[in-house]
Amino acid sequence: MTDSPLVRKVSAARWDVVLNREDNRNALSAELVEELTGCLAAARAEGIGLLVLRSSGRVFSAGLDLSDLDGETDATLSLRLARISMLLETVRRAPYLTVALLEGPAVGAGADLALACDLRMGTEAASFRFPGLRFGLVLGTGRLAELVGEAFALDLVLTNGVLDSGTARRREVLEVVPNPEHAETILRRWEAAIDRLPPGALHELLGAVRLTRQAGDGVAEAVRTSAGIPGLQQRIAGYRKAANNGTERQHRGDLTGHPAPDRPGDRTGGTSHG
Repeated sequence: MTDSPLVRKVSAARWDVVLNREDNRNALSAELVEELTGCLAAARAEGIGLLVLRSSGRVFSAGLDLSDLDGETDATLSLRLARISMLLETVRRAPYLTVALLEGPAVGAGADLALACDLRMGTEAASFRFPGLRFGLVLGTGRLAELVGEAFALDLVLTNGVLDSGTARRREVLEVVPNPEHAETILRRWEAAIDRLPPGALHELLGAVRLTRQAGDGVAEAVRTSAGIPGLQQRIAGYRKAANNGTERQHRGDLTGHPAPDRPGDRTGGTSHG
């Protein structure tokens, strides 16, 4: 299956970009990251007002594609992580409204990608998990803390916990919809509203709303520090081995949505990956 995302030009104002690696649970390969970066640049050049990021299949994204981990080195992995960090920053600073539409789990870098968007909608099957700390990575933790608060973000990342759709809704991270058709109704309303704006108005709105993020969330610095520590490839391999032995949530099992124990004051169930 091709790594190229599908680009659907819904209208002059809106593009839908579809992660199209269903057989690989839409994991972020190096090629897919470059293709997505190209799509964002093309959308900027086209002058659209709304970009919807969605996926084929039941998994939004299983995170960093590690299918060829044996062929990776610390250097190649660090480069891939740097490119992902640049992709996240590009999403967060895009001159158009970005919306992630989730119909299933988003794990690790896949969860970071969804959180980088301005808005998120999803069905009850949507969830987020951030296991990167298990091998020393905290790629999008700053953005997570920005959305859910520092204390809750620390708890989620430290325990490899799951932010399920119900908790994400209560934390105002996700607008839960009953089905994709309902999401489409909302998207068309936003699309029509953007299309009616005078020139420059959307840019002013996004600039005002995103004001608190202009300094960034330290994604690039996080890559330099955590990925720069020698032994990255070995740490990831160790995590995968532990997952296969059942001492960590196993990669495929993570994507089945098994519930996790409740947390004080909030409920988290389901799963996500890094």
